[in-house]
Amino acid sequence: MVSRPQHGGDLQRALHQYGGTAEQWLDLSAAISPWAYPHEWPSAEAGHHLPQTTEAVYDAIQAYYQPAKGWRAEAVAGSQAVIQWLPWLHRQQYRGKSNQVWLLAGSYGEHVWRWSLAGFDVCFFTPDALVHALAVQAPPAALVLVNPDNPSGQLWSATQLWQWQQQLEGGWLVVDEAFMDVWPQHSLLHRPACDGVFVLRSLGKFFGLAGWRLGVCFASARYIDLLCDWLGPWAVNGPGLAIMQQALLDDAWQQQQRQRLLIAQQRMQRLLDDKGCPYLASQPLFVTIQADSRLQQRLAEQHIWSRYFAEQQRVRLGWPGTEPGWQRLGQALGSQNQP
Repeated sequence: MVSRPQHGGDLQRALHQYGGTAEQWLDLSAAISPWAYPHEWPSAEAGHHLPQTTEAVYDAIQAYYQPAKGWRAEAVAGSQAVIQWLPWLHRQQYRGKSNQVWLLAGSYGEHVWRWSLAGFDVCFFTPDALVHALAVQAPPAALVLVNPDNPSGQLWSATQLWQWQQQLEGGWLVVDEAFMDVWPQHSLLHRPACDGVFVLRSLGKFFGLAGWRLGVCFASARYIDLLCDWLGPWAVNGPGLAIMQQALLDDAWQQQQRQRLLIAQQRMQRLLDDKGCPYLASQPLFVTIQADSRLQQRLAEQHIWSRYFAEQQRVRLGWPGTEPGWQRLGQALGSQNQP
């Protein structure tokens, strides 16, 4: 039985285990940009009426994501709302023989947990084994990928994903692009839509708006209609929709955000190299280090919280948002090599 996943951003667990107050901690556990979109606060009217996804919001979604022909978009309460309902929608709609769902080993645990809860047989693959399995085995009921992957950093090309979709023979392809915003050119959305393909986008990571629970699901019109039946009315709150529209239309801020995230990525790589701390993967929003729980513990003893993946023995770090934060992390990593 698949166990309930843990997530980053669980600072209360760190406080309970290691003490201190939230203000004393440097929380790098959630891979959320430390620079949040500086939105204008919505009017009182946005919170007074039942929320409606207006044409202006849909236009903002189209302008930012620039999907190819056939995709239809729906604003959702973060990726999570779709992740937890898609397996049940699949169970209702799928007519194939397979009960298997294929995922990359060690990938985002919420996908694994939700497909398992819906009664599917979850199978894990390394990248090379996945390529081989798709070539020689009967296709699964669904192939679920995070792209780029969290925490391995694996990036699949849109061309590769499109080829795999052709091999699924009616099975679904679900691509979680929560970390794609820095490299939008790699998005599967630039290929035409077809039934049974879903792309999930989030405003939590790149835009730093995780607390608002904002996201977009893309699929063919038929499947968006079916998904909305499961999600129900008023899926996203009114103030959140107003903030989504602002963020998606602010091209100048988006360009600035991409630049500073890439600069932070390069700085983290140099820092780890200087401290003799090799990393497995580096993405514009996180770095993944091959290390056991002692690294997380030693950082936590200095009130720096990281995300530990016990099964793979990996530690993931996001970026400090201030110069004192970078200095503090550098000192803590330097202490790792001390007896």
